[in-house]
Amino acid sequence: MVLATARLGLGELEQACQLGAEAAQGAAEMRSVRAHEYVREFERRLEPYRDAAPVRGYRDRVAALG
Repeated sequence: MVLATARLGLGELEQACQLGAEAAQGAAEMRSVRAHEYVREFERRLEPYRDAAPVRGYRDRVAALG
């Protein structure tokens, strides 16, 4: 998730969402509170881009996890 956040900071929205979805999948398989906090923080950072296609795709993928 740290790498996804870094990509987002560089303006690489599509790459950030791809990496973020992969990290969210990994977090879903863990019981780590910290991992889930990273996911929530990343999603807060995505909020300004909520209407962009990569963000909608990210949200669809994460919603399918559970």
